[in-house]
Amino acid sequence: MNKIALFLSLLALAGFASSDWESIGPEGGEVRNVIQSNQDAGTIFAFTDNSPTQVLKSVNCGDTWTKVGTFNGYEYCAAMGPTGTIYAGSGSYVYYSTNGGASWMQSSYIQNAQIYGIAPHPTDPSIVHAAAYRYNGSTWVLCALKSTNGGASWSYTDLNSVQTYATDIAIGTTNPNLLFISGYVYTGSNYIPVLYRSTDGGTTWADATPPGASSDYYGNSVAISPVNANIVLFGTLYGLHRSTDGGSTWTKVSTNYYFYDISFSLANPNYVYAGYYQTVYRSTDAGQTWASSSTGLAPSYYQYIAPHLTSATTVYASCPVGFYRSTDGGVSWVCDDDGLIIGRIACWGVAPSQPSWIYMQMLGQGVWRTTDNGQNWTHLTTPLTCGDFCGIAVKHTDPMYVLALEGSG
Repeated sequence: MNKIALFLSLLALAGFASSDWESIGPEGGEVRNVIQSNQDAGTIFAFTDNSPTQVLKSVNCGDTWTKVGTFNGYEYCAAMGPTGTIYAGSGSYVYYSTNGGASWMQSSYIQNAQIYGIAPHPTDPSIVHAAAYRYNGSTWVLCALKSTNGGASWSYTDLNSVQTYATDIAIGTTNPNLLFISGYVYTGSNYIPVLYRSTDGGTTWADATPPGASSDYYGNSVAISPVNANIVLFGTLYGLHRSTDGGSTWTKVSTNYYFYDISFSLANPNYVYAGYYQTVYRSTDAGQTWASSSTGLAPSYYQYIAPHLTSATTVYASCPVGFYRSTDGGVSWVCDDDGLIIGRIACWGVAPSQPSWIYMQMLGQGVWRTTDNGQNWTHLTTPLTCGDFCGIAVKHTDPMYVLALEGSG
């Protein structure tokens, strides 16, 4: 019975569980997105990278986590509106919650759309904007979405007629009529960044792509200063472009890579953060100059960054192996996964001579071992060179003798 109960618990980790099954660890797993509440400085929300999406909440700045709700589909973007409503884009729908993520409502179907950015109006809870690309019958085109009823239904405006993909959207806090949507065009042989701007609340749009961005491959992110709508940052695969006149002219201020999810600090807008592989970029002069740090970070992608509501030097980051927090302005980081039991199993093996010993490969997290039926877990050093293990076998007479098959090599 003990081995059967353990097997059911392990299946729960793999995503096959019913509501009566309980995951037992290890802690960690893919945190796709993290957002800071604009209602309470200690509250943050995290979204998992599986379907249905699990929504987790921390009320102590990430020290501990509790699962609060789920919604169908994969989450690709999330944001909080001015009255605390949480919005999440998933395929051709927007899900929204008015009770802190406990329950979710689904918008009407947005025709053939894939949503990749959400920007609620900073003061009017009925207006929400989003960035998407949709299939128009012949190709995928970048489009702007707008809701005037709090996310229940949406209209769309195609921004071009060529194969284009959306990546992000930004709205001016001090000027909500100012909007930017970032993305990239596929030419058939290459990718070219694009950036569109609206100055009338999304009614009309014009190309505002920096001339110097044409060789930067992808347009990844866009952000507007919360205190000065003239300061706009546009992140690409090969650099960062900065405007001081609301997107009319641009200067390339960095040649660092990727610039995922650029986020200004509301506590001090001179502090700006952006993610990259194995590091987080930080600026203390509103994006003019940048430094980076990987101290304490796992070798993973940091695609979503959330600065603390009232502390400019506290910032959160999500990645495929968990949740990270910095309290010194992004100089150093610590992993805070207490309560985040969301990992997915690639394979596992039980020691025949010691059934309380289990080895388990967690997707993206390496190999873990328990010697007490899952009450405690140890993260093992593993020779991963090509990918996760897809098979683990333990010698019949020796629980320390383990064979593993690597998934990508």
